[in-house]
Amino acid sequence: MNAGSSLPQLADNFEARLAQADDSLRRRHGVYYTPPEVAAAMIRAVDQKLRTDFGLQLGLADDSVRADTKLPHVTILDPACGDGVFLEAAVRQIYQNYVEAGKRNAWPAAIRKKILPRLFGCELFPEAGADAKRRLIAFFSETGVDDVSAEEIQIRTGDALAEETWSEADVFSVIVGNPPYAATSANRGTWIKSLMTGGGEPSRNYYEVAGEPLREKKLWLHDDYVQFFRLAQWHLDRSGLGVLAFLTNHGYLDNPTFRGMRWELLRGFDQLQLIDLHGNVKKREKSEATPDDENVFDIEQGVAIGLFTKRGEGERLAAVCRGDVWGTRSAKLERLQQQSLEKIARKKIKVLPPHYFFLARNEARTSEYERGLPILELFDKYASAVVTARDKIVIDHDRETLLERIGKFRDERLSDDEIRELYFSSSRGSKYPPGDTRSWKLAAARASLRADDQWRERPMRCLYRPFDYRWIYWTPEMIDWPRGEIMRSLAAGETIGLIVRRQMPSGQECNYFGVTDAITLDGILRSDNRGNESILPLGVAGQSNLNERLLQVHEKRWASKKTRGLERILPPQRLAALAYAIFHANDYRERYADQLRVEYPRLFFPQKWELAAKLAGMGQRLIDLHLLRESAPGDLLTPGCEVARGYPKYLDEKVLTAKNQPIAEVSPELWKYRFGVHQVLEKWLKDRRGQVLTGDDLAIYRKIIAAVKTTIEIRRQIDAAIEKSGGWAAAMVDRDGRTLA
Repeated sequence: MNAGSSLPQLADNFEARLAQADDSLRRRHGVYYTPPEVAAAMIRAVDQKLRTDFGLQLGLADDSVRADTKLPHVTILDPACGDGVFLEAAVRQIYQNYVEAGKRNAWPAAIRKKILPRLFGCELFPEAGADAKRRLIAFFSETGVDDVSAEEIQIRTGDALAEETWSEADVFSVIVGNPPYAATSANRGTWIKSLMTGGGEPSRNYYEVAGEPLREKKLWLHDDYVQFFRLAQWHLDRSGLGVLAFLTNHGYLDNPTFRGMRWELLRGFDQLQLIDLHGNVKKREKSEATPDDENVFDIEQGVAIGLFTKRGEGERLAAVCRGDVWGTRSAKLERLQQQSLEKIARKKIKVLPPHYFFLARNEARTSEYERGLPILELFDKYASAVVTARDKIVIDHDRETLLERIGKFRDERLSDDEIRELYFSSSRGSKYPPGDTRSWKLAAARASLRADDQWRERPMRCLYRPFDYRWIYWTPEMIDWPRGEIMRSLAAGETIGLIVRRQMPSGQECNYFGVTDAITLDGILRSDNRGNESILPLGVAGQSNLNERLLQVHEKRWASKKTRGLERILPPQRLAALAYAIFHANDYRERYADQLRVEYPRLFFPQKWELAAKLAGMGQRLIDLHLLRESAPGDLLTPGCEVARGYPKYLDEKVLTAKNQPIAEVSPELWKYRFGVHQVLEKWLKDRRGQVLTGDDLAIYRKIIAAVKTTIEIRRQIDAAIEKSGGWAAAMVDRDGRTLA
């Protein structure tokens, strides 16, 4: 029976209220509506698991009692039930099981005696909980039962992550749902924090792997959905067995800092079936087979379905199977309706230390890659890129415009409220006044700027995006994380720095490498919430920043063969150039793609000095190009053209900044070329919409075009040089000088 004619209206009502509600509250708690097709597919999978793995022939409809605990085999909980999409899918499945078993006549009596006593929900927002009850009542009515009241439905209003929400009598064997995702969680209770760090019985610590701490600078384990995973494990540990089905952020599948969570999931379950639904706008994921990829939600964060089976507490880690679903939203939902999750997640994954990634990797390449020199070990000091937390105020294309804005910001004739209205009208959250944070207060910052009689001297040149130099108001009163010592050395022109990243998106080239000679902003290569770029300066405060001891084995080998008598054959600048060339080699990017997407880059060295010298020369050329040090031939339009709204556009191999206003002619290869996620020929102009391009602007754009074109040519030369030396494995050695071949 297809019961549900009134349910879409309930969903629409809830969606409408979500849209009208306090958006900051909704975002802070990560509340979003779940597509019913996804919920139904997950419930079908849980039902099948109960039948096949636990021998319960009626699946979710089973009302038998366990011999050991005298509790029902099947008790269902959605700990963040929203308007009841999962609970409604569960009772639909139970009803279908009754019908298929020839027990349709038993259904009315079973609702109160055997179904509602085993069905539970918890919801933070009372309005959503009330909708969930109405949803279930509507379904029961359409199956012929009209007298179920809201009071009979066990949906609690409260915080599922708080200890007081649960009692000793709460024992659940099936946990389903789509818990909220919020990287900066509003849920910071001591109880859930205790569970996350080893509390509970058995102890499960998401901040350790096999007793060893993660030792990461930044962790995102306080995200709401991670805490709900820990809550679910706590419940299933109390039950001793059961099934967990969650639709969540897919970051836990491959984020290195989540390895403690993955370890505990492997340790606490017998089988993990994972389906990555992708759709991550920020990661710009794509599949070669299905280039158009959309999210099943109206969010930018990619999602995944996790189906976890617990039959006891064994000594072996769980078996892991994975599937990937790419394509448009409608195609994904259709596949989930037509194909079981078990069939989608049928690829067995070999999960290995130290990261225990939930994805298939080329492990043969992993062992080879680990022989390389970790790039961070080569530099004594390094820092993350600068985070201002208020780019729109402290960064500008024009120095005088920036000073004018700062002058207004410090003007005592304007009240704090007027400044908030001018610059922070779109601030989210209500914990602090608009613009304020835990560590930054607008009034104090304004007072400090007023006391600075040198305030007009503070703007500094900065690298905001690839090839995009701007001005930053460089003072600690206005920047949250200035990375002082290293950025001062770059700003003073004393050194240059390599830019590297950890965690690169799947489905695209591993192109997350750059170079800088200025204060460098977060987002230079990738703008999202999965970490930021690391800046590796060649020198700091006038001193070399290289751990030269790690280079001695290679310098000695090269010197003994070809360069006897040279005191230093790999000074900092040449080392940077060599590394930069290697990072731009297709052999490097493709051979170690799986590793580069989850780890910092590692460096390999040419076996012969002739190749090292040649690559260093090419790398230096790339550095000069990417720092816009080379002049560019060719002509662009005369100054005065404006980048119109909706532009730039690329048509017939011409770059247009307005209708009938081409400023350059480039090939599709150049137009599409990316540094990190940024399609640079488009990005540079897009960031100047509404501006009139000056002669200097057009000259810079001409340089960028030349830099991209020559980069492509030099990369081909790098590949050819390595191939002429016998190919990657024959031409390169590891950190200790051992050949790869």
